[in-house]
Amino acid sequence: MTEKIRRLKEEDFLAVSELFNHSKSIEELKWLFTNPNNHDQFNAFVTLKDDEKIIGVIGCILSDYRHDEINVQGVAPMSWRISSDYKGFAGIKLLKKALEQGDFGIAIGGTKIARELYSLFKFSNLMRRYKLFKIYSLRKFFSSLDDPFFIKIIKICVLLPGYINRINNKTVYKNVELIEYDKNNFVDEMYVGKVFQKVITKNYIDWLLRFPNAKTYGFIIKLGDNPLGMCIFYIREIGKVRRGRIVYSPFLGNDMKLWRSVIYKSLDFFKSKNCAFVTAVATNKTSLSGFSTGMFKFMKSQPILIKDTKHILKTVDINNWYMQYAEGDRFYMDL
Repeated sequence: MTEKIRRLKEEDFLAVSELFNHSKSIEELKWLFTNPNNHDQFNAFVTLKDDEKIIGVIGCILSDYRHDEINVQGVAPMSWRISSDYKGFAGIKLLKKALEQGDFGIAIGGTKIARELYSLFKFSNLMRRYKLFKIYSLRKFFSSLDDPFFIKIIKICVLLPGYINRINNKTVYKNVELIEYDKNNFVDEMYVGKVFQKVITKNYIDWLLRFPNAKTYGFIIKLGDNPLGMCIFYIREIGKVRRGRIVYSPFLGNDMKLWRSVIYKSLDFFKSKNCAFVTAVATNKTSLSGFSTGMFKFMKSQPILIKDTKHILKTVDINNWYMQYAEGDRFYMDL
């Protein structure tokens, strides 16, 4: 049997959906794999057998990253799937193809098999990404969990301080606002030289807002007349439980009062939409401290793995990495 890899085409989506046992709709897959900078191209590749049958797929999110004078492109493989009845190396070849698209590779979490392959491709464990929660309804949050009863109780106990904690609105900037984004008022955010972070573009923001499986919201964060950057929120209702997610929020420097102000405004928005709970993620110490002013860090974390065989990131301090849900495809999964 011979195999070949090529870029995903429009006519491939039914076969690709079948690889996921139709758990992902064609509409979702088309959105997920669309290149934000070129709607006529998909950021995904498929493997075909000699009879032209699609036996595997892998997508990738390509992002520019900035740090002082460094500008590099990272690639995060996503929605990597091989036919269950296939035996061979198609999965390895697909991962190799995806990683060739960027200067360095990023992987977040993943199955045991995936992590073993990442090790084969010389990914190294860089740091952890923590999930933060704000719970508004303990009852609805409890009902949303798929865990055994005892595990549910443990999670509730762990996250209870986040339910009780309230932000004192006397310790926030009164002139912080969330201005609705109307696709004509995009603003660039200010990048802090020592912080290594994703460069957020209008095309990327617009792509995030087209996610078909949730209600999406885009805002400009302003401190008085000064725009600080963009933020993206998702809200999804499952079984009468409305859940929210801070998909992206900009790095806000070392001013904890500013972080507290932005988190306060963000959580107030979700509360106004009757969300039972809200989640966000944070990596470095500053962002963890910032988000923790209104949210509570869950003890379980996800590993962030990096493939940097060219050593182009050797001058980057891992304590200054700022990563959000915007890396990879985790920003909408399990919402």
